Amino acid sequence: MLRLGWPGVAFALALTLGGCRCDSPGTPGSETARGQAAGKFPPDYFVWTGPEPRSVDPALVADAPGSYLALNLFEGLYVLGPGDSAPRPGVAERMVLSGDGLTVHFHLRADARWSDGTPVTADDFVFAWRRVLDPRLGSPGAHDLWRILNARAYNEGELDDPAEVGVRALDSRHLVVALEHPDPLLIHALAGSRFLPTPRHVVLEHGRRWTRPEHIVTNGHFRLTEWRPREHIVLARNDRHHAAETVALAGAVLRVTDSETLAARWFDRGEVHYTPGQVPFERLVAAAEGRREADTLRLDPLLGVAYLAFNHRRAPFDRIEVRRAFALAVDREALVRAALRGGQAPAGTFLPTRYASTIGYESPPGLTFNPSQARAELAAAGFPSGVGFPEITLVYNTSETMQRMMTVVASQLREHLGVRVRLEHQEWMSYLDRVRRGDFDLARFAMQGDYDPLELLEVFRAGGRNNIGDYTSARFDALLDAVRREGARDRRLRALNEAETVLLDDMAMLPLYFYTRPALLSPRVQGFEAQSRGAQLLCYLDLLPAERDHR
Repeated sequence: MLRLGWPGVAFALALTLGGCRCDSPGTPGSETARGQAAGKFPPDYFVWTGPEPRSVDPALVADAPGSYLALNLFEGLYVLGPGDSAPRPGVAERMVLSGDGLTVHFHLRADARWSDGTPVTADDFVFAWRRVLDPRLGSPGAHDLWRILNARAYNEGELDDPAEVGVRALDSRHLVVALEHPDPLLIHALAGSRFLPTPRHVVLEHGRRWTRPEHIVTNGHFRLTEWRPREHIVLARNDRHHAAETVALAGAVLRVTDSETLAARWFDRGEVHYTPGQVPFERLVAAAEGRREADTLRLDPLLGVAYLAFNHRRAPFDRIEVRRAFALAVDREALVRAALRGGQAPAGTFLPTRYASTIGYESPPGLTFNPSQARAELAAAGFPSGVGFPEITLVYNTSETMQRMMTVVASQLREHLGVRVRLEHQEWMSYLDRVRRGDFDLARFAMQGDYDPLELLEVFRAGGRNNIGDYTSARFDALLDAVRREGARDRRLRALNEAETVLLDDMAMLPLYFYTRPALLSPRVQGFEAQSRGAQLLCYLDLLPAERDHR
């Protein structure tokens, strides 16, 4: 379940969505009062802040906001457990794995229903997964499904018939999946947003408009009732869900903002309960120095990495010496200290160090700050002391945090290399479009991974939709394929290490820091557990009565 990060401190941006926009926000639904005053939502609705997603279509979500919503609107065969616990059965009642590990039989619940009362069937999964893999759609995360037999060949256009993909329905409640190789992490993948079902009857009827509030049908714990662009998105509990009686929240609201300051103001007024990735820098500093109460502040670790993407298609970043010079000239510890202060760790490698505690993966030796070596590399590229080096453009998404960070980075590059960096920022949607076009020299970028580090490394596969800098290495791609084929844990970890080593030796990108998720969390919120994949499911939360909030 690889995603673009949130564009705040906690989550960072990676890439625009591919293909057509299949769910542009539509007219508000009728179930939430129109024209309500800002912040006046039902008292038993959980309210959080964040940027506006581009999509909630499981085939097209690629950023954290969209994935978070999709995982609460739809239920897959398995679902994420609270915190970092193991995935739990969702639509799957039971799973039977063949002796060779290559065929999986899923028996579906008889009481699984879409929110319009239609049964959820095995055909809904077959339809959804083939749709993700359809090369005409351009799903940004189709490679998540490449573990299925012939999925990659169909996705890359080598096969024309989707029926050759290894997924079929024996009957309405019996789904059979054939795998390319035994997959020790299959359950974790199935709990991700790319494996969610979609309602075939609704998609076929409404086409690209199927996720508008007036059309959308969901099978998760919640349903979408209203989407007011640039204002809010409202979810209501799905009373047709098979476990609806276990869900405490009557509904939830995303209040849209890119501003940490505004999110904190809403929180202080009691209008929102949670501000993931949106905590003002001054507040983080004050809490760290003991000048402010920190009982509502959380700094939860995430499996995410922020980096600068080099545009390998453009000079001068087509030269490895230039890329090395830039990487050696950025003082990541100073950057975190000066611009973040949210518990983030400076990154000398690409894969987050948290993988050591989750699956036992250790990265190769990482980059270090070395300005004298950086100047030597730039001189070797023909630009001694930066003489003759062109002015470059570093683009990033608009936010107070991004502005601080990129100002520090530009200052370091000017000080240590003598290069001129022009900073350009754009709001979230425009920024996504721009980086997708490749219109940048450097781009502030990030990815949030899942249980399997391979999904993060897949970002840099040649020709991949997430590889916006167009890094290309046949050796690296071959190593990714080797990791996919490897079922033995130790050999798989060694192959991952070798692939990451190639990525760093080639200086494919410039790692900056590993994520935490700074957030303000109301004492009213119950059931919240830190989730290193950044997908807190609403079905596990509850709210104490408002009078218990002593913020």
